Amino acid sequence: MPLPDLSTILQLSPEELAPQLLATLKEKWPRPGERISLGYIVSNLDRPVARCVAEAWSALESGGLIAMDPEDNNVYWYFITRRGEAANTDVEVNAALAMASTRRDAWHPALRTTVYTKYVRGDYDGAVLEALALLEVEVKGMTDQQALVDLFAGAVSSSGKSSSVRLVPYEADACREVLGFASFLLRLADASKTHGAGGGGK
Repeated sequence: MPLPDLSTILQLSPEELAPQLLATLKEKWPRPGERISLGYIVSNLDRPVARCVAEAWSALESGGLIAMDPEDNNVYWYFITRRGEAANTDVEVNAALAMASTRRDAWHPALRTTVYTKYVRGDYDGAVLEALALLEVEVKGMTDQQALVDLFAGAVSSSGKSSSVRLVPYEADACREVLGFASFLLRLADASKTHGAGGGGK
């Protein structure tokens, strides 16, 4: 897949251009582990276009899709990582980029294992439904928080049940926002439990 025409490149964000750049790298260097070069890609491009490509290159590096070659002191040589080789669709590339922009420690601890793993692997619907299941367990019996959980359930599913199938699949950005909301609700639940335990003697 070649890079888009020059006018299109100038209009794309680094994240939008990154999947096409990765596909171009795989086309020019098809053997896994081959050294790749940004300079080779941009050598015949005008400066504004070359800089856009360089930004997309940086996005690929941040997402763990390419990395510097440790066997060469020349910082201009890179290779496509195992994650990069496995990312063959825009969805898979975007999942890697989303992971790079999401701090695991910013989420509630309950979301940092299974939910986070589903999220970074691109299983956005699965991540949201797993978060809903966790919420249901955490607030079981907490009547003061149940209304918030019902609100969350209604937002992520057609019937308000974790087993339901959502009509429109989640994309990376929407999933990240929903999981941020789930994290907020879990922290509210923690605070409610702490407050309830501390107020028992009053």
